[in-house]
Amino acid sequence: MPTDFIYGKHPVLEFLANSPMRAEKLYLRKGLPAQVFQEARKICEAHSVPIQFVPEPKLASVAGRKANHQGFVLKIASVPYLSLEEGLALATQSEQGSSKEQATEKQASGDAKPTTYPAMLVLEEIEDPHNLGAMIRTATAVGVSAIIVSSSRQAPLSGAVMKASAGTLGMIPIIRVDEFSEALEALKDRGFHLTGLAMKGSHRLWDLELNEGPMAFVIGNEGAGLRKKTAEQCDFLVHIPMDARVESLNASVSASVICYEWSRQSRLATTSD
Repeated sequence: MPTDFIYGKHPVLEFLANSPMRAEKLYLRKGLPAQVFQEARKICEAHSVPIQFVPEPKLASVAGRKANHQGFVLKIASVPYLSLEEGLALATQSEQGSSKEQATEKQASGDAKPTTYPAMLVLEEIEDPHNLGAMIRTATAVGVSAIIVSSSRQAPLSGAVMKASAGTLGMIPIIRVDEFSEALEALKDRGFHLTGLAMKGSHRLWDLELNEGPMAFVIGNEGAGLRKKTAEQCDFLVHIPMDARVESLNASVSASVICYEWSRQSRLATTSD
């Protein structure tokens, strides 16, 4: 099975706590105080993950000489990409994937519990691994069902992405597609509303109802934004209102804003009388 390495105390502990079965070996720097790795050792012992103490040069050669590994490097089974069909099946298999018509029927029959629809984060050519990792962390935190990435000009699922995700990489499905426009059409066919984020989007984010059905939030490249064809495929183009002195936000920050607005509206829908 292909393997990867993640590094840094917090990402390693986060990964061990949530996905210990994918951990293969923990490398610790020789001379590291016992109290620093006590928690990691307990998890490793509980799940039969071997630990090896190695000199600093060994850790640096694995994590990268500029990596801030803090004496922790974890060898893990690589996070597998899913196909579009596999990912869509996972995203829509639960009650959260109920159609709007099904939700209306439930309410008409007396079951007035509001439906929370699934959301997917669709990333077009995100090249910075730190941005990708931050987006994965946010998507996981708010309950996004899956993330779709393009196969071209896309940061790979590397140790840098894992570190930026604070160990959350692998907790939700990552779907990789070769034909981005075809993937968008497939989402539409499954009832997802494509909402693209654009500086000059005609809708303010706050004005949209984000719990009216399954949502797919489309985020473009850090520098170029959404391609013209991608923008044309979106059902809505939204912008994030901000002070006139600020032109735009970082791609990962923008993704966080739209994901949390979706989460806020979904929570309001499920807790309202």
